[in-house]
Amino acid sequence: MSKKIRILSTKLLRESTMNQFAEAGVEVVAKPFIRIAISGNISLPPAEKADAIITSVNALEALAGIRHLLPPFQTIYCISGRTEAGVRETFDARIIARPYASELVAIILDATPVYPLWFFKGNKALPTIPEGLKKGGIPYHPIEVYQNTAIPHVLREDFEAILFFSPTAVESFIQNNIIPDNTITFAIGKTTARALAPYAKQVVISETPTEASVLKAVVNYFKL
Repeated sequence: MSKKIRILSTKLLRESTMNQFAEAGVEVVAKPFIRIAISGNISLPPAEKADAIITSVNALEALAGIRHLLPPFQTIYCISGRTEAGVRETFDARIIARPYASELVAIILDATPVYPLWFFKGNKALPTIPEGLKKGGIPYHPIEVYQNTAIPHVLREDFEAILFFSPTAVESFIQNNIIPDNTITFAIGKTTARALAPYAKQVVISETPTEASVLKAVVNYFKL
């Protein structure tokens, strides 16, 4: 390779992912554009048993700190990938996982939960689940367990590619930057891709919403 490919990741990546990029000849600059803070005072409604919706590792991390306060969960609806793996390690419950929130909503509507349904969310949760459940007439308790705060940076250099892992990161990025037309953007999923669409000429969507799939998309695109 005559020129090393330089890409920007808008979040910190796992060490294993960084090593794989390096082995492929890719130089990665990881600069987080959002900050996650776990809520210090999480209020739970009373319930002897409940069903849960967990759509991020951030929510899962928050729940780990209040595990002793949680009732037994009958069914947990979660996003595939790292979130599902963490849920399976943490909880003894029936677990239903899908790559996208819209798919979880469809399953919940078909299931018609018997137990109280708790949606563990951040302060900037997308409307997919709330709107889907409301439209389907499914009652639920939204429980905020973490806060997502933008960390805007001003970039002083260009990159061949930029990796985005959430719509919030897109919003934070564009506060002080533009995406050049010749820059390839990689989105972790369809929702992030939709957030990128007004600002990026070239958007590549990973096959599944996982960090590993984003890496694979980069490797395939640049034929590394």
